[in-house]
Amino acid sequence: MKKIVFFVFLMVLSLSVSTVFATDAKSELNSDNPAAIENRGDKLSEEEINQIEMRIEEIRDMDKSELTEEERVELRKELKDIKDIVTSPRGIYISVGGLLLILILILLLT
Repeated sequence: MKKIVFFVFLMVLSLSVSTVFATDAKSELNSDNPAAIENRGDKLSEEEINQIEMRIEEIRDMDKSELTEEERVELRKELKDIKDIVTSPRGIYISVGGLLLILILILLLT
């Protein structure tokens, strides 16, 4: 009976823990999108920050009235990618329910 309870709590715990990873597949550096920066750690380097700022200034200074609809969509997508890189959460997060289950499991098994 104790093993069954242990495995049930283990299963519920494994299904309730949510994790968020710092990097994603969209943030790779490539030649198509010069503003995309690979997000490798807790903070962006000074060079990456300068590159992002320069690209944002280029986009602001553009005459957008001459652009086609496709080019405007690409610019919006690029700006959203930059925003995702700058504001992406860093670390692993455990939900409140998962934390409570861990505490209950520890109390039951000790």
